[in-house]
Formats: sequence, C-alpha cells, structure tokens
Amino acid sequence: ETRGVPELQTAFSRFPAEVERDMRQTMEVATGMVHAEVVDRTPVGATGLARRSMTTDIKGTGIDLTGRVFSRDEPVKIASLETGRKPGKMPPIDPIALWVKRKFGGDRSAAFLVARAIGKRGTKGAKMFERSYELTKPRVERLFDQRIQAVITRVFR
Repeated sequence: ETRGVPELQTAFSRFPAEVERDMRQTMEVATGMVHAEVVDRTPVGATGLARRSMTTDIKGTGIDLTGRVFSRDEPVKIASLETGRKPGKMPPIDPIALWVKRKFGGDRSAAFLVARAIGKRGTKGAKMFERSYELTKPRVERLFDQRIQAVITRVFR
C-alpha cells in the first residue's frame, strides 16, 4: 500500500535492472527492520533457540517482491509462542525442566509444577510478529514511499 506504483511500473519498463535493484534493496531494509523488532520481542526461554531461528527472505522478481520474516523452527512451537497456549493438556516437561533449572536452579519436581500450572491456565502469547508488524508498518510504508519517489524522480528527470 504505497503511492506511485503506476509510475514505478513505467520506470521499471524503462530501466528494469536498476529499478529492481533499488526495490530489492528497499525490501532488504524493510525486512531487516521487521526482523529486528521480531527478535527483540521473541521470548528467550531456556535456550534462546526461538530468537536465533528468526530469519528473512525475499521472493519475486522485478518490482513484484515479497519480503517475509519467519522462524526456521517448528511452526507449532512458534505459533504457541505467538498466540499462547490454551488451558488443557499439560505441556512436555523436558523444555520446562531446562528453563526452570537455568532460571531458578530448580529441579524436575519444580518443572512438573510449572508444567501442571501451564496445563491448567495456559500461557499468554508474546505476539512478537503481530506487534512487530504494527510497530514497523508506518516506517516501512514511509521507506517505500521515499524510495519509490526517489526512483521515479531519477528516471523521469
């Protein structure tokens, strides 16, 4: 959702390699901004693996580019971090035991109590993707508006 797309398409038809390069660089900056916010909002947990699993990629050609920020980790695990866990079944105890040991120096019995409480009450989601999107959307839109206008100005002068 940005201004100048018809003009950008015309610029691309005249100078495809240069316009694609500029838009790909812009997408790299944009996905980098979102990635940094997602990583900052991702819970560290016992291992930090979820944070380290966050990455970016850009697909497409020309000016039809899609940037995404995602986790290389198991989708179910990341989804439960994002949205939380509903009360019900008790979660696996091993990851919780590691977290309890590192965080509090507790043993497996303490981990069992934490897992049981999670099973009863559920957990609140970190919403790291949702919040990062909301926070960076205005900056990303401004970035694309500025870069598109710069390309249009350069091509049509």
